[in-house]
Parts: sequence; structure tokens; C-alpha cells
Amino acid sequence: MKMIEVQQRLREAEWKREVDEARKQAAEEGRTEVIVEVVKGLTAQGENKESIIAQLMTLFNLTTRQAEAYYATAMAQPKA
Repeated sequence: MKMIEVQQRLREAEWKREVDEARKQAAEEGRTEVIVEVVKGLTAQGENKESIIAQLMTLFNLTTRQAEAYYATAMAQPKA
């Protein structure tokens, strides 16, 4: 295999890794947006923090720590 071919394959592999990482990041950002909206909706319905945390854990298969972090993120955002 020629050096140019090796370099091209390395560039392609790096590009694929970058695309995969961008996709993962976009998916996580989208997930965060959805969960934050769920928290806001449940809060607007009068649900308390403990109930919201429990629902997040069930709906999104989160740990307590993860659910609390999403809750905190939602509560830190300005109200619309």
C-alpha cells in the first residue's frame, strides 16, 4: 500500500470518528432538551421535586444522580 493511500485511509477514519462524535453529541443535546421540557411540564402541573425525579428515572432509565442533574438544569433555566 502506498503512503498516500495510508494517509487517505487515516483521514477517512478520523473523519468518521468526528462524525460519530458529532452524532452522539447531538443525540445527547436532544435528549437533554426533551428531559428539560418534561421537567418543566411536570412542574407546571404542580408535581413536586421528588415525584419528578422518580418519573424521570422511570421514563428515561436514569440514576437518581442523573435525574437530579436534569432537574437542576431545568430549574436553572429562565421561565418562559
